[in-house]
Amino acid sequence: TELALAGNLRIRDGVYGADRVGAADVRVDATDLTGPARIVALTVEASGVSAYRQSFAEVTADLRLEGRAGEGSVSTLSAAGERYSADGAFAFDSLGGGEVRLDRAVLEVDAKAWRLVRPGRVQWDSASVTLADVEVAREGDDPMSVRADGTLAWGGGSDFHATVQGLHLDHLARVAQRKDLAVGGHLARDLEVRGPAEAPAIEASCDIAEPRYGAV
Repeated sequence: TELALAGNLRIRDGVYGADRVGAADVRVDATDLTGPARIVALTVEASGVSAYRQSFAEVTADLRLEGRAGEGSVSTLSAAGERYSADGAFAFDSLGGGEVRLDRAVLEVDAKAWRLVRPGRVQWDSASVTLADVEVAREGDDPMSVRADGTLAWGGGSDFHATVQGLHLDHLARVAQRKDLAVGGHLARDLEVRGPAEAPAIEASCDIAEPRYGAV
């Protein structure tokens, strides 16, 4: 017997442990919910969300799952005014592994936008995580880029490379919602991790232009 579910859930002033939600409207349409051919459509609109020590003024999601794979879009507006949005697809296997394909991703802070340069992919399993040419960049007269490619393994071998150019440390602190960190400057970094997990070879370089910390 197939289990189907359709309905709306409305939450007001919800509390679960240290997590809170001011308001949330959730719409679910599902067929064969407990079977391998499940199809689930989920729409979420929420406000006043505090979870995992992060605070969001708005959270919206529109997701569709078919079996172990799906696609959708997610958008959040933090309490500090940063907006994050992404579109893509995802898939999971029965062993805890999976894949996320990012078709579009945007981060907006202080009227500046960081965008995914090209579609990227992140895969993981029980022994490693692999990023396939994931690059985020900000264009204009103050450019910035972060690019990561390769595999980081905690079982087996790693072959991973990451580069950072023109990253504002104060923006990084804001994205992490750590306004108490009075840091500044432009960060450039290059990181390589190669070899077996038991004895990886790590090469890194770091340069900070005009560094600031507090009143120093």
